[in-house]
Amino acid sequence: MFLNVLNVITNTLWGGTVEGDERAGLGAEFREVVSEMTELLGKPNVSDFYPGLARFNLQGIEKQMARRFDGIFEKLKDEGGDSKTPFTMTHVKALLMDMVVGGSDTSSNTVEFALAEIMHKPEVMKKAQQELEAVVGKH
Repeated sequence: MFLNVLNVITNTLWGGTVEGDERAGLGAEFREVVSEMTELLGKPNVSDFYPGLARFNLQGIEKQMARRFDGIFEKLKDEGGDSKTPFTMTHVKALLMDMVVGGSDTSSNTVEFALAEIMHKPEVMKKAQQELEAVVGKH
């Protein structure tokens, strides 16, 4: 589900999707990075309590976040950049943080949760299967 949502968002942003072997690898890497980023954002940071210390990055949290994201940003930047829309690293980071991170993780988690809940209710599962069969068909 995460890969599908990631493809929808990157297709919206750049008009292309990540395909083939690269799709699975990039999707898995990106999901890991999003998970790590969420963990780092929730980690207590001295700079949050004493803003004057933020420029020193005492715990190295900002450096960890930047290092993990820069590699994946470069891959996605190469996918989306062309001569008509020159992306800088700042543009890419802003787009990805807002669109991809916010859209992919929450959307895929919501769908996974809904599917898990449907699996616990056989009557709802049967109804959903019948509807899918009527609309989409078996093949």
